[in-house]
Amino acid sequence: MSKKVRDERLNSFKKADKVIGATNLANIDREITLYELAAMTRAGPAKCLGLSKDYGGLKAGMNADIAIYNINPDNFPSDGPAIEKAFANVAYLFKNGKICVQEGKIVDTGTKQTFWVDAKVKENKQVMHDVREKFLRYYSVNENNYPVPESYAPHQHIIPVDATQA
Repeated sequence: MSKKVRDERLNSFKKADKVIGATNLANIDREITLYELAAMTRAGPAKCLGLSKDYGGLKAGMNADIAIYNINPDNFPSDGPAIEKAFANVAYLFKNGKICVQEGKIVDTGTKQTFWVDAKVKENKQVMHDVREKFLRYYSVNENNYPVPESYAPHQHIIPVDATQA
């Protein structure tokens, strides 16, 4: 969020000149607002994952986990460590409509979810043959050991992707 903190961090590296020369980070002078930060860390990832109708916003009907911080926006911290400290301690946290953190203390762990992509792809017999051969040659377990039983992920949110049309 802060150009000053970015520059301080870049210059703190042992080989700062090499890092700065290899990246464009030192040339970025733009600083972002809290609103932009929320969009980048909440709405953006939800949209990228195809979950924006259910996650990443506060519209009615959306599944929103809400964190409330004890930060005065009119007196927002301006240096990196103060910003980090302000966001390190949530005052209240709501998950699925239940309060999980109250006045900084955990009162409920909420219901955890496992998100996974169910990708439909055209089967390629040669690829499947090669994968099986590599398992047999290089692994002490076979490919049937890799599926995760539902008991390990009881609250699943499946993201269907059909790549057979591509």
